[in-house]
Amino acid sequence: MVFGPYDIPLRGSRDLRSLKSGIFSGGVSRSVCTDAACADTACRDAANDSAAFTVLSDGSDSLRLRFTPDASMVIDDRDSRLTYEGSWRQMNTGFGSLNGTESWSDEEGASCTVKFSGTGIVWVGSADILGGVAEVYLDGALVDPSIRLGTRLLTPGIARGYEKDPQRLLYAKDGLPEGEHTLTIRVTGKRTPGSSGAYVFIDHFIVLGNNERWIPELIIDSEFNYPELSWGCYTKPPVTLATGDKMNFVACLGKKP
Repeated sequence: MVFGPYDIPLRGSRDLRSLKSGIFSGGVSRSVCTDAACADTACRDAANDSAAFTVLSDGSDSLRLRFTPDASMVIDDRDSRLTYEGSWRQMNTGFGSLNGTESWSDEEGASCTVKFSGTGIVWVGSADILGGVAEVYLDGALVDPSIRLGTRLLTPGIARGYEKDPQRLLYAKDGLPEGEHTLTIRVTGKRTPGSSGAYVFIDHFIVLGNNERWIPELIIDSEFNYPELSWGCYTKPPVTLATGDKMNFVACLGKKP
């Protein structure tokens, strides 16, 4: 599980979460239910509404696959459903963060609480050279006493001098009883070993439940680390398979192998 102990199962492969270089062939397609006994109308309709995007390259390009949650599932760091206690900074972080914003705090005891209705929740934030340690409480109970947000050394594509790895899955929980729940992120004021700060970063949360919709996106890239070097790997806009796509697409990049 390349996403660590809090990987979200059954919501798309994480194998191509990071860019993979030297690709000669790759692609993304809609999953189609093949269970003849399936009573789900959406599954049956998908069998007649499949789409695929295939990339053929001379090996000089890279691919990355990601699954983006529908906007109805996302709670951004500036959302009114969040309750902040203590001292927090609203930061315009630019490239990498959702909507270009995050909320930061290094004050011991400061907290961010999100109320949600569903069967699970995902906390997305950054790994950063200024990152510290957070505690996580679910429905009032401590579930993880040590979420480390310090930078991961030798992160590919990170510029020297400032290391930030945005939109990392920091904590996730699924399988809760359907209904109302709370998740609280508490700042400990402690530094991650090797870090230069004790900040905890809130980018956004993803609510899991019975009405989830994840959008597959394929990123094709041969140009790294610009225009904003200090914020990690630069990627071009993804190719997205949207509702209503019914054709198969092929893109040939460079000299066809």
